[in-house]
Amino acid sequence: MIINNDKTINHPAIIKFKQACDNAAAGNPLTINMVQSRDLFKYSKSLMIAEFDKEQNDFKFRFCGSNIASNYEMDITGKYISETTDPSTIKEFIKIYKSIIDDQKTVYFTGTLQTRGKDFLDWHQISQPLMRNGRINEVISYVIVEGRVND
Repeated sequence: MIINNDKTINHPAIIKFKQACDNAAAGNPLTINMVQSRDLFKYSKSLMIAEFDKEQNDFKFRFCGSNIASNYEMDITGKYISETTDPSTIKEFIKIYKSIIDDQKTVYFTGTLQTRGKDFLDWHQISQPLMRNGRINEVISYVIVEGRVND
């Protein structure tokens, strides 16, 4: 896994999603209501939303789009990062997701589906803080896989 890689930052689909989020948020934190708008809902098949669980010190996926479930060959909705991620990167993912919330920043990830036996498939992800009920405690991510349907 590589963080803030230029290939992901400059990927046309990632740029398009980021612009749609920026337009919807208009300088404010992105909210769940904005995600449910027509301009962002069209990305839902490639979205995942994870909420921080303080007791578990882990993130629980509240939503996993069908493209992600298909590409990873598992629906991660209702599961924790620690249950779904390569064991060698669990702590790093949790730490980065916490920093996305704490610092209210956007992070870009890239990697392969090697742990799923598909090391020939590259994935790109943009993750940013998400506000629900006036509180930022979630991370929304848009994930695309090269050579796969992502719309």
